[in-house]
Amino acid sequence: MNENTSIDAHIPEDGGWTEENGKSILLLSIPSSKSYINKTVHKFSYKWVYDREEKAYVLIIEANNTNPFAIIFHEKHAGQLLLDADAYGEFILYVTSELIEEIDENTSYLILPKIKLTRNVLAGW
Repeated sequence: MNENTSIDAHIPEDGGWTEENGKSILLLSIPSSKSYINKTVHKFSYKWVYDREEKAYVLIIEANNTNPFAIIFHEKHAGQLLLDADAYGEFILYVTSELIEEIDENTSYLILPKIKLTRNVLAGW
């Protein structure tokens, strides 16, 4: 990821943990993520950073060699999902632009497997 690249940042409106075939899944509703949904991910990379000023973990994702985007997990909001026991191991990230209560069998997702949070000791959470 190029340090000079601009990054679109998104804040989840809702989310939760679920499980499928014994694997932990973090489901996030991010209405502003429409342009990233419906893409088949052939290759992706990610990194976690901690923003001390914002008190937030930031997941920066680059998929299919396109411009990266970020998901912001503020300590008092979406960051609460990162305190769940499932967040301490490897998980699958599902991102949808739909509201959680409107999800059905036709809902589109961006699916990123094998995500692992690298915790920052400065975060304290």
